[in-house]
Amino acid sequence: MKRPFDIKYRQKIESGEYKVFAGDIPARIVCWDARSASGNDHIVAMVGQEGQPENILRFYNNGSLISDSSNRKNKDLCVITPEPEPLTEFENVLLDAFIARTGEITVSERYVRIWAPKVLEAAKKEILKTMHRCIWPR
Repeated sequence: MKRPFDIKYRQKIESGEYKVFAGDIPARIVCWDARSASGNDHIVAMVGQEGQPENILRFYNNGSLISDSSNRKNKDLCVITPEPEPLTEFENVLLDAFIARTGEITVSERYVRIWAPKVLEAAKKEILKTMHRCIWPR
């Protein structure tokens, strides 16, 4: 999923989980804190297609292009994040339950993903209790 660049993604960019592009060209951030005359830190990136020469580009911390050694425009930084996995059948049922209970159709998948493991764990405990009573009745 393509997202606007944000410095808060730095850790995931550095780990390789998120990819960075300048426009539609892959970018490698080589410096996050290049000094500037204004006193603000800038980002320096190497930008180029695989196997091709790279250009040095300088960006503000918000990802906006400052300077470009190739003099091309429209190269503001963006971040590509992994597509989220589709909801499981259990998560979809839980989503339906939240919507039915609250009447809100804006319940987020993120909210469901937070609660699904907790609800599933509680359901497993109840199932085990029921199985225990069925197998070993008093």
